Amino acid sequence: MLASQEQDLSLLREACYSGAVNYLAHLYLAGDDDAEISGALLGDFVKGRLENLSLPPAIIDGIRLHRSIDSYTDAHPLVIQSRQRLQNRRRVAGIIVDIIYDHFLARHWQAFAVEALDSFCQDRYERLLVHLPSYPPRLQAIVPHMAERDWLGSYAELDNVALALERIGRRLSQPDMLSGVHSDLQRHYSGLEQDFMDFFPELTEQFARHDRLQHPANRQHEHQTQQWPQAFRARNP
Repeated sequence: MLASQEQDLSLLREACYSGAVNYLAHLYLAGDDDAEISGALLGDFVKGRLENLSLPPAIIDGIRLHRSIDSYTDAHPLVIQSRQRLQNRRRVAGIIVDIIYDHFLARHWQAFAVEALDSFCQDRYERLLVHLPSYPPRLQAIVPHMAERDWLGSYAELDNVALALERIGRRLSQPDMLSGVHSDLQRHYSGLEQDFMDFFPELTEQFARHDRLQHPANRQHEHQTQQWPQAFRARNP
């Protein structure tokens, strides 16, 4: 692999720590207790074998769910089709699809959930912030910005999606890889939207821990405020 390609892959991974992932979808699919909500995000920050982590079983389960969702999504024919629509941006098509799918989830939220999007987002921000000291440093840095700038809800606007992608692009060894991405999103918007609308119900049926079309008051809703092991932070800087 060329050095420039290695650098791009490194920066693309770093983009995952800058909001360029499908956090809204992962939180939608996760369970409603604090541990599973945390696990839904920690899946992008925890590497290696899960049995080596000193974490409560519910968090491990949330991380395992995150990884299963990612594997299923990456291999799904509709997601592959979405990436192929963006073949002129082949090297970054995966990141584009991740973010645009969160856009479609936010735009079509009422088709998938009874609870209002802003209420769902605010609840998740508050509960993630409760456990902030127990997270790895990179996630500790991200969660306050996520809450302050409403990352989860902001992707409902296409302009915000394009802006986030172009900011990522400026960090790559070839900055033009994501420049002008707004026009591509507009050009392929209908096709990408249809891909998502066909794909997401399948993903939900496969992995969702709760039926979000059921009113939240009718679901088991646990708030756990336990202190999680300090060893977790030490092993996952």
